[in-house]
Amino acid sequence: MQNVLNNKFFTENYQMNHTTPINQGTKMQSTLDQIYRTLYYQSICNPADHDFQNSDKGTVHSYTDYYESLFSPIRDKPIRLLEIGVQGGISLLLWREYFPKGEITGIDIDFSRVQPKVAAASDGNQIRMLQLDAALPSVTNHLSGKYDIIIDDGSHHFSHQIASFLILENFLNKDGLYIIEDVQTELEAQYLNKLIPASEIVDLRKIKNRYDDLLIVYKKEA
Repeated sequence: MQNVLNNKFFTENYQMNHTTPINQGTKMQSTLDQIYRTLYYQSICNPADHDFQNSDKGTVHSYTDYYESLFSPIRDKPIRLLEIGVQGGISLLLWREYFPKGEITGIDIDFSRVQPKVAAASDGNQIRMLQLDAALPSVTNHLSGKYDIIIDDGSHHFSHQIASFLILENFLNKDGLYIIEDVQTELEAQYLNKLIPASEIVDLRKIKNRYDDLLIVYKKEA
């Protein structure tokens, strides 16, 4: 692992901001990438909170800048976001900070790796966590209402991605976005694109030469 203490971003940004809430005292909102990196380095540099299953959306993967362009028009709206795959839970804090009026729900089959600060923040109001398998039809028994954004960052298994979409697409609002992260191969991306006709393939692989920086993005129409 790269020594984050020598990372330029850490030395110039984290040391200055780590004791202050991310947006406190600023007129301009932080970008999604700025929020992500602050949360990421706080976790890395605090052994009590550190979990090696941290969010990788802006480190291993190249998603944060793309998400900024996609989500910024609805940032200050009371959106409902559902994410499949919680692991350490940093992404739930990321979405809570980015969508200050949002309601964030995370689904995972195992919460044993959730960081203590995430568990403490899960009060059932802005952050809610459900220990469920999103690829099983029974998941619908525990969901109510519809969502503006659904992100599948779960197992990344092709069959699970298909099953979860077929189950949860009905829980997406009109004009809502359903995003499948970390599609493993171009062939799988093409198949998903055909299965979901109104979707598009977002190929970010050249940014970091990461083989699975492939997204399927679907916008629900009326």
